[in-house]
This record gives sequence, structure tokens and C-alpha cells, in this order.
Amino acid sequence: MTDSDFLDLRNIDLDDQILSEKELVERLSISKKDRKLDFNLFSNLIHRPVGYDEFAKYKGFYLGFEILRQELGFDKNDKPGDFDILLIPYSEDEIFYNRTCAIEAKVVRPRRNNPRKAPNSYGITQIEGLIKDGFPLVGLLHICITEPLKDYEKSTIKLDLTPFDIDNPTNNNDFLKNTIDVKFDHFSQFSAENQMKKLISKDIPKYVGLNTIGVNIQKDGSLITWFNHEFNNGFSSGYFNPYKKNETIEKIKNFFEKSPNKFKDIKK
Repeated sequence: MTDSDFLDLRNIDLDDQILSEKELVERLSISKKDRKLDFNLFSNLIHRPVGYDEFAKYKGFYLGFEILRQELGFDKNDKPGDFDILLIPYSEDEIFYNRTCAIEAKVVRPRRNNPRKAPNSYGITQIEGLIKDGFPLVGLLHICITEPLKDYEKSTIKLDLTPFDIDNPTNNNDFLKNTIDVKFDHFSQFSAENQMKKLISKDIPKYVGLNTIGVNIQKDGSLITWFNHEFNNGFSSGYFNPYKKNETIEKIKNFFEKSPNKFKDIKK
């Protein structure tokens, strides 16, 4: 297997824990190795709507998970009941409450006997609620955790044993010359693309950022994650909510200042 511009593989150690949905979303959002934000999950909302120059100003992000809507001053009887992910960018000089991302996350568990399994909920009602609430940027994330394939069902791919030098691409002249055949469980990759196809067929506003990720759970408890950038890039970009509200931005600011412990400070 090789690196490419449309396929990304990342290992996340789970320490043999049984994770809740909140813990799973948190582990996928933040790299355990360097405690940085996973750009692949959020680039459609933190980078593309503002452009390169503005994104370059960011020093990091404040991340909150499963924050109850009443904590921000919203009616607790409306949907969504909580905000799965709140992401607030900041620079050296400013916290960009007016660029806060509110993201609904759904976990889908396709099985081998039902590979195109649909989630119990696509999250559209929750997305409509986030738009109505007036958050500046709104996103929907589907996490596909698949049943492991049997060995005979897996694909055979080439794995290069030569380290790839990302920082100095000219040093990779021998890349792909030292390969072995390995079995590859492609189910999660297929599922992530399949979920994106389902999402783009729904009546979701074009300014909502969409993303899907495939997850393989390994025997040692680690996760391998897959992003199909080539397919997703054409459909994933979000933009500012035309119904964003100044009062919502003020609610975010007030909540953050009163409860900073509800957020994790994650570097870019």
C-alpha cells in the first residue's frame, strides 16, 4: 500500500478500551501521538470556507464534545439535544467565535451480510436544528465502523517496506521497489464512500460540510482510519450558514468564557 493524495491511513491506539461514541469521536478528532487536530476530519469547515490566508493565522482550536444545548442557553426541548462537536478556531490575538463549527456525528456499523446498511438516523433533523440555531458553520460526520472481513474476502495490495520521506519527496527514488503482498480489509473504505453517496442524495443544504470516515478495529485494539479524498472532496466543502445569528455567536462566547474546562485546547 502506498500514500496517495486520496487515501490516508492513521493508527490510533485504543489501549484495549471499549469506547463510548463520545470517546470514539474524540480519539478520531485528536491525534494521540502529537495531540493535534485531525485536519482530514475538519478541513471542509476550518480551511475551505475561510481560505489559505485566514487559515494560516490559526494557532489552534478549542474542541468541545457532547455539550448540552441548554448549557449554551438554547431550549432543551429542541433538536439536537446536544452538540456532538463544537470547534472554535483561535489565533495569537483572537478567538474566532464567529467561525465556530457545530458538527453532528453519526456512527454507522455495516455488516458483511448487509454492507450497505443505513444508519438509524442520518442526522438531517439535527443538522436542520443546528442551522436554525444559527451556528456559523454546520457539519455532518458519518463514522463507518465495519465488521472485519474474512481473509478470503480481503483484497491483496502492495506494501512498500521503504520509509516514505514526506518532507523531502526527492528522497523517494526507491519507493515501491521493496514491496510485499499483504491482505487489505477494504470494507471500511467502501463503506465511507457509500455513506457519502447516500448523504449527497439527501436534501442537505450545500453549505453544510459533509464528511465520512471508514474505521477498521484491529485485534490489538487499534484503529485504522480511511479517508477517500478523491471522492469526498467534490462534495464535502461547507460554507457559512446563511441563517447564522449574532445572538448565537454571543452565546458561544459567553459559554466558553464561563466554562473553558468544557473545551480541549488542540494545536493546529
